[in-house]
Amino acid sequence: MNHTKRKLAYDVIRIIGCALVVLVHVSGSVYESSRLGGSDFMIGNIYNVMGIVGVPLFVMLSGALLLHSGREISTGAFLRNHCLKILLLFWLTLFSYNLWHYCRGEVTDIAGTLQTCEEYSFGTFWEYVLIRTLSCVGIGCGHLWYLPMILVLYLLTPLMRRTFDDRKACRYYLVIFCVVGVLWNTALQFDLPYKRIVSSIRNTFDLGAFCGYAGFYVLGHYITEYTSKPGRGRWIAAILGIPAGIGFTVCLDYIRSMGAGRAVSTFNNPTMLGGFLAAGCTFYVLYHLIGVRKSNTKTAVVSGLTLGIYLIHPAVIELLEQWGLRATDVPSAVEIPVFTVLVFVVSAIPVALIRLSLHGISCLFHTSARSSGGDQAS
Repeated sequence: MNHTKRKLAYDVIRIIGCALVVLVHVSGSVYESSRLGGSDFMIGNIYNVMGIVGVPLFVMLSGALLLHSGREISTGAFLRNHCLKILLLFWLTLFSYNLWHYCRGEVTDIAGTLQTCEEYSFGTFWEYVLIRTLSCVGIGCGHLWYLPMILVLYLLTPLMRRTFDDRKACRYYLVIFCVVGVLWNTALQFDLPYKRIVSSIRNTFDLGAFCGYAGFYVLGHYITEYTSKPGRGRWIAAILGIPAGIGFTVCLDYIRSMGAGRAVSTFNNPTMLGGFLAAGCTFYVLYHLIGVRKSNTKTAVVSGLTLGIYLIHPAVIELLEQWGLRATDVPSAVEIPVFTVLVFVVSAIPVALIRLSLHGISCLFHTSARSSGGDQAS
């Protein structure tokens, strides 16, 4: 799409979301390996909670773009252009990770347990690369859960577009999602009176379809389609909702970690109240703050690299750490964001080169096709 037709808000949200996902994986190791209750532990916890907002931003952005009522989409074309591409990208990325680790002598059994490859042959390649890929098993691929999740939402999109074209239906769904998928989910993490009864009711009347990222998918559509620019009171509430959600999660995870004697992230989940509040308010503020301004070339280019950065950044983190480019002697408050930026930039380089190569091949193909057509016409 030409950058003059793109909304700047969407590109900014996509870039921030990608950076926050990188932040999660950079800060997670600090949070889990630091002395319990120490300064590095607290800083890692804060950054890790901030980063969990990234994936909901991606999902809300997808909902805003694909559930938009004014955009006509053929079901067949949608399945080809979105669902098939996501499926192929998932297996291609999984294959690349498995092949990379296979070449390094690191393989997994079918259960995902790490092993050492002692023989290189077609048989081991078939077993540890091809079969593992088709079985959706891989090393260092935990972040790829996002692709199957978004694929399911894409498959449901043609139906969801018809349902949530109505504002009241959209609100009705979001109320159920907030109550069942967020508030109820959060409450059950505490030792409440009669918790056993409440849990039993929830399991009996399964409303799982209203939980998870489908709610964020619809929420992104609702914010962009049915909300107007907020007044002063709503601005203040939305802006304060971001640190409130982050602080709520940080405190609860700290308390739970101190009780467990190890770092835990029970509440650091977008379907918990704190994560939901921080993610929803962040999207709401960014969308309405930037408004209807059109994107520019630089922002559009960086935005176009974010999916590739998302896919390869765990491998980049591992390589940079092996090369000693992570300054662990620097205070975590500085080291975590600096290393996050480094990973983001380094990950963007190969993605940009691949995109340029594919663009060059595409241009060459179209030029050859036009030349052939011209020759035939003459």
